Amino acid sequence: MSAQPVDTIKHRVRLLNLLVPGVGLILTGQVGLGVGIAAAFAILANLAIVADFIAPADFGTTTRAWINGLALGVYFGAQVRLAREIRHRRQRQQDDERKRILRRANELLLAGDAEAAWEALLPIADQAEHDLVVAVRVAQVLLAKGDPGAAGAWAHVRRLDRHQIYRAQIREAQRRLRLSDAGPGAPTLPAR
Repeated sequence: MSAQPVDTIKHRVRLLNLLVPGVGLILTGQVGLGVGIAAAFAILANLAIVADFIAPADFGTTTRAWINGLALGVYFGAQVRLAREIRHRRQRQQDDERKRILRRANELLLAGDAEAAWEALLPIADQAEHDLVVAVRVAQVLLAKGDPGAAGAWAHVRRLDRHQIYRAQIREAQRRLRLSDAGPGAPTLPAR
């Protein structure tokens, strides 16, 4: 059996949840909540059918309105809950991928392969604009590569670092940048 694209699977889960509220949550791993929603909707939908079509004379107008409202509330609540669960899972996946990339870039940087570290960072490099940890890793890699943009990257880290978490690293990078600007007669930098 071939693997199906994730978007196709998400689409099918959403469609199933539209047909039977709660099934989407069951398929995403929230079995208890999904079964509870499905059972509540089944009971309320059957009550609504009885109250509206089979025996309307046995139910008052207010009671029918309450039953219909509750059934609709459970139905739409299931759709909202599934959308929130899918969004949460997507965010968790992105966070895990970000951590994996940062860890890999750090390993390569420690091994002395700044070019490979830069290649590893490329998928998340655009996050450096607002993500302090990514900005620090990008600045470290640019400094290790000897890239002229390293000074600007460290200045960006300083702007993002409102709580001065990386102040020691920023100072060390500025010192190394000053030494590299001093030219060939400057003392050599220790390898990191």
